[in-house]
Amino acid sequence: YAADAVVAEPEPMDYVKVCDMYGAGFFYIPGTETCLKINGYVDVQYEYSQIDNSITLTPTSADEWSQSLLDLDTTQNVSEDFSTGEPVYLARVNFDAREETDYGTMRSYVRMEGSGGNSGGAALRALDVYISLGGFSSGYRTTALETGGLAGLMLDGYYGGGRHMYANYTYAANGFALIAGVDLDNGASLSAGSIDGIYNPNGSATENGVLPNNEAAADWSMNNAGNAGDSKSVNPYVVASYTGSMFTIRGKYGHDTSASEDHYGVDGSVTPIDGLTIRGFWEGNSGVNEYSFSADPTGFWSKVGYAFCDDCSGSAAATVDGLNLYAEQNWGIGATFALMDNLSIAAGYSKAEFDGSDSSGDGGEIDSYSIGLDWNVTNNLLVRVNYRHQDWNGFADSSSGSASGGSASAEVDELRVRVRRSF
Repeated sequence: YAADAVVAEPEPMDYVKVCDMYGAGFFYIPGTETCLKINGYVDVQYEYSQIDNSITLTPTSADEWSQSLLDLDTTQNVSEDFSTGEPVYLARVNFDAREETDYGTMRSYVRMEGSGGNSGGAALRALDVYISLGGFSSGYRTTALETGGLAGLMLDGYYGGGRHMYANYTYAANGFALIAGVDLDNGASLSAGSIDGIYNPNGSATENGVLPNNEAAADWSMNNAGNAGDSKSVNPYVVASYTGSMFTIRGKYGHDTSASEDHYGVDGSVTPIDGLTIRGFWEGNSGVNEYSFSADPTGFWSKVGYAFCDDCSGSAAATVDGLNLYAEQNWGIGATFALMDNLSIAAGYSKAEFDGSDSSGDGGEIDSYSIGLDWNVTNNLLVRVNYRHQDWNGFADSSSGSASGGSASAEVDELRVRVRRSF
């Protein structure tokens, strides 16, 4: 008989072991007791904005104002209408590693993100980085004082917060949670960055049909207003919340030590019936601090000063600069309702009221009206459509005496379509 054929035994295969201790998506890193979850999403977004701006001022001092353009004590008008739109993308990946220790759960979290568009892309960066053990946590992430927005709305109004280096401790039991900690900052200043992705155009403001003399130097970005405090500050805060079967309520208080100003507020949500969620927030600031934000909804106000002066190295730019306003208080309310399992609608209203950081008086207000539609096309694929109309009214008169009778207004209409593939 022929010899039996030798059949090689298959080599044993190593399978990733599922870790169900912390919820779906975690697996054990081979050879360790550490559980890791990798998730994220990719956004492709299209947006369009129509912006109408106007301002009226009466110059009363000749030393800071353009004599070639202006007559003293005569009301002058600057206006600009423009539209802007740009497709953009964003990619985010989260790494969440956890394991149990004698001191409780140890966790490390890293969020990587990159974004861009036709005008170029941003380098990949670590957006959140922190370590926690038991109830202690430290690193860099969105402050615990962040109010957050209205559910289902990308264009939901304005609120303070931002990312900070921090250290805190959380106590939680029976639906109640208390967070006490500090944010580590560089001193008080108005928040920087564009608002809600409005891309600054290259248009030109005009005064009586004449281009402003200092057009090239105009600042079209929402930069810090220069209200810097100490070079370093340790800002204590406390946040308390309670979550019940149908509602959540939260209160917060923070103190900016460099500016000696306070930030405070309340927010919450309620689900009275299946499919309907109502959410609201209110927050206030005693003055300019790390958690307040500035008033320049379109970038127009930061440019206005140059339309009225030959040399803005003096105080003229600050005189008519909306960036010298801070949000004294802002609030909003909104609701989402599920029409079907994969289709929901949302609507919201918010209001921001501003004051002058240079004692210039009432700075006006921004009213925002938003609607939205969410369509879950299939599992892990969301299409979100938002529309918002804004009215910006009011302007702080100068405290330097170089202008009087100031008023300003802006209307902004924005449409945003976002496609998100989650994984």
